[in-house]
Formats: sequence, structure tokens, C-alpha cells
Amino acid sequence: MTTHRTVLPALALLLVPALAACGDDPAPEAGSGWPAAEGTVEARGLVWAAGPTIHLGDGTPLDAGDPVRAFVVGEGGAYVVPDTRSDDETWPELVRVDGQGRQGLGVHAEPDSLSLSPDRRYLAFLDHGGERDAYDTPLAEAVVVDLRTGREVHRSAEGMGDPATDDLADLYEDAPPAVLGVSADHAYFLTPGEVVAVELASGEAEVVSDANSGYDDQPWYAALSSEPELTSPGGAWTIRQPPRGAPQLVPAAGGAPVTTRLTAADLGVDPLEPQPRDLGWRLDSWLDDATAAGIATVSASLDGAQTFPLVTCTVPDGACRVVPGTEDGAILPESRAGGAVVPTPLP
Repeated sequence: MTTHRTVLPALALLLVPALAACGDDPAPEAGSGWPAAEGTVEARGLVWAAGPTIHLGDGTPLDAGDPVRAFVVGEGGAYVVPDTRSDDETWPELVRVDGQGRQGLGVHAEPDSLSLSPDRRYLAFLDHGGERDAYDTPLAEAVVVDLRTGREVHRSAEGMGDPATDDLADLYEDAPPAVLGVSADHAYFLTPGEVVAVELASGEAEVVSDANSGYDDQPWYAALSSEPELTSPGGAWTIRQPPRGAPQLVPAAGGAPVTTRLTAADLGVDPLEPQPRDLGWRLDSWLDDATAAGIATVSASLDGAQTFPLVTCTVPDGACRVVPGTEDGAILPESRAGGAVVPTPLP
């Protein structure tokens, strides 16, 4: 990763022309804090984006105004990096989107750095909106914001290089900064030389590891990781992914597993049209007690180009369907627990 080119999330495949933004408010001045969160949006269930629209788990659409490049759903709304990059704007402004409109937040976040605390109150990210080096590469700053109050509890470029003397693009190519994750009480930032833990409540920071010392075996790092929940909310079914073949849904009470089924027709492909060269799918989470969720991989018949629609499969029949609107791909939120399509089912 460099500051000139950011790798898009694997699912960021669907881009449509930008719609005119509505309900835009003036951006706050840098360092002045953010507006406090007002109201709530549903962060549970299946949340995804395509083009400029974010689809919440309760079915509510949010209009981001521009195509979505990356986003999270926290207190007060969706926090979105729009896909409006140009030669003059490598790092677009982060915006907050809710049912009333959208508002620029005066920061320029690294798209894949957006990370939420488990309660969705605190947002950690890398900001590229500040000082630049002689080659016009912006310095990375570690930032933590309390979304509930709008208070920026931490901002620091400590350990991120010196714009006066360093070639930051070269430095970040060799040792890219990152947000490693956010726990209930700390955000963990990787700088080119160290790992820094920032206390969410106070904003106080301390170095907890050398960047090259194998920090991935430390307890705090292990606590940031989690596995997707493969058992349905009520405990009646479990997802099984065989080494080969389709995913299965296994009843906890015993009995034969249900092998899931997904066909080209389920993807909306007309029988008279060219059929996909390859079609596979994986399930990793549950939307509710009877519906598992996952991602399909579809290879086109002519050139092999791949798309990644979202799919749901039901019990007890094992039938799978593409989530309408994701046929050409979708963008899932950053900072998903266990990397699951549905980290938290709807009640």
C-alpha cells in the first residue's frame, strides 16, 4: 500500500454514476471536533452498499450522494469514504450520512483504516488531510473520535515519519501504517516502527510493541481477532464448509445435513444467455434463525471476469438466493467482527 494508490476492498465491484448530493451541511473546521451523534441507525443485520446507496439491515436506504468506496455504521449514522478520487483528490473527505442527509467531517480517512469499537461509539482511522512532504505525500495521523459527543479524543503523527526530511510514500510503501483494531477500551495503531495503544476514554497513548517484534502473538492482539459465528442465533443449525462442494447446514438435533443449492437461474441469468463459467459460494454467518448469509463467486463465461454477489440460504430446504441489488457485487462495511457478512443478526 502506498499513499498514492489504495487497494479497494475485494467486494467493491459495483460503481454507478454519482447522484447529486442532497442535504449537505458545511464541514467543521479541522480540529474543532465533530457534531455529536443525533438519533440512531440500525447497524445489525445485513448491511451493504452499491453505488451511492447504503442499505441498512432494517431495509432503510441511506443516500451517500457519491459512490461509496468504504464505510462503517456507528453512532449517529454511516461514516463514508466516497469514491470521488481524482489527481487532485487522492483522499476524499469523510462524510457522515443519516436519514437527514450528509455532512463533511473535515478529515481525509484511509478507506480501509475505518475501525469501530464494539459498542460503535468510537471511530479510529488514519487521516491524510494534514502536512505533506516535498513530494506532496500527506503525513498519516492516528485519530480517535467519540461519535457520541463529537470529541476528537486523540490525534497524533508520532512515529509516522517527518515530512521535512522523509519521502513518506517510500516509507509507507515499506512499512504501511494501519489501524490494527479497536477493543472495548483501546484503539491499536501500527506506525512504521511501533504499535501504539490509545485509551478510548482519555486519548492517552502508549507504545505496546515494536512493529517488527511479532506482536501478533501478544494477548491484546489475539483479543482483537474473532471467528465468524457459524451457529444460528437459536442454536438449531450450524454452517459447515466441506473441503469440496457446496456449504452445508447441519441440524444440531441430529439428522442429515442440508446441502445448499445455488444455480445460474438464482443469479438472474436467463437460460438463453451464456451461463457462468464457474459458480461457488461460502456461508459465514446468520441473518436470522432460518437464514444463513455469505458471498458467491461468479466467473463470466466469456472472459472469466468475477463478480461477488451476496447470497442467503434458508433451512430446511437449502435454497440460496442472491440479495437483490448485489448481482454485480457489493461493498460491505469495514471493521466487521470476524469478517462476517452479518456480524450481528437482527433480533
